[in-house]
Amino acid sequence: MPVTRFHQIRERLWADITANALGDKLPPEPELAKRYDVSRMTLRRAIAGLVAEGFLTAQQGRGTFVVRDRISPSTANRTIGLVIDQRVLEGHADPYFGAMIGSLASHLAKTTYSLVFAGAPEELVPVTPGTGTRRPVSGIIAMGFDRDSVWNMSMTRVPVVLLDSYPLPDRTCVISDNRESIRLAVRHLTGLGHRRIAHIAGPPATVAGQERLQAWREAMAQAGLPAPDDQVEVGWFTAPGGGEALQKLLTRSGEAPTAVVCANDRMALGALRLANERGLRVPRDLSIIGFDNIDAAELAHPGLTTMAVPRDAMVTCAIDALVRELEQAGTTPTQTIRLPTSLVQRESTGPVNG
Repeated sequence: MPVTRFHQIRERLWADITANALGDKLPPEPELAKRYDVSRMTLRRAIAGLVAEGFLTAQQGRGTFVVRDRISPSTANRTIGLVIDQRVLEGHADPYFGAMIGSLASHLAKTTYSLVFAGAPEELVPVTPGTGTRRPVSGIIAMGFDRDSVWNMSMTRVPVVLLDSYPLPDRTCVISDNRESIRLAVRHLTGLGHRRIAHIAGPPATVAGQERLQAWREAMAQAGLPAPDDQVEVGWFTAPGGGEALQKLLTRSGEAPTAVVCANDRMALGALRLANERGLRVPRDLSIIGFDNIDAAELAHPGLTTMAVPRDAMVTCAIDALVRELEQAGTTPTQTIRLPTSLVQRESTGPVNG
């Protein structure tokens, strides 16, 4: 998503405010417009955005003033906001993120920080300090944001750690090691003799969908196997999507795959159901492997082989990173932290038949 001129100006204005380059009262509008070489309309939008977030206050007849208490917040506020992308909230009680939320609440209960929930970052930033119209927070953990929506977090003026979200260069992000996990899944299947291995991918705008697809291509190439586009279908991280994707893969001309690597368990479970409906014996006729190790993976029939994501470790890592940023006043460098997964072998994968 390209950075607009408005966002560029707001970032420059914010940098000058935090560096105290403009003083406690902003210079007159014509002077600022000249300083940033921008139209007065764009400048007003940038100022209005910071006023809405509570970092500036406009006083009629007097000018616009910096709210220093918001620039350097008091340590008395020890509240962390959890912001969940709308795509996840609309995902019909996604079991993966549901378990992640439960783990997050449990871990924070052991700290001196409290937790509040929101559907958007602006719900957690007060319009002006002390108004009570929105809940102020010390920092934010943002969960499940994709490539298109994660930019909403880049404008947030409190420390943010991205959890299982598309990485941003200026924010710490905690995700699973998608690439090595898929390589391990493919090696597991090739070790069982499979050579025609298809992939059911997640949404391309998500970091998991993007990286797991790329890793499947790389792993197939490393094994000396073809990875044509007609052996990939997007299943949108849902069980119905996984079934529909497998249906398309099985009805194409040419040899059908003997194994399928799915980018999450929900799609794998949908593929497993479709295979059963078509009379395919799993794993004798088709091996299926998922990703996440949600509870339903163990309960499926046959049990689903999958890559287990270390959800508790990811949550702990995200909390620790945010607390460090809060308590060390921005001196900690941002980074993308990738935690390894592990293969959980169950009955849905087996030696290639013939």
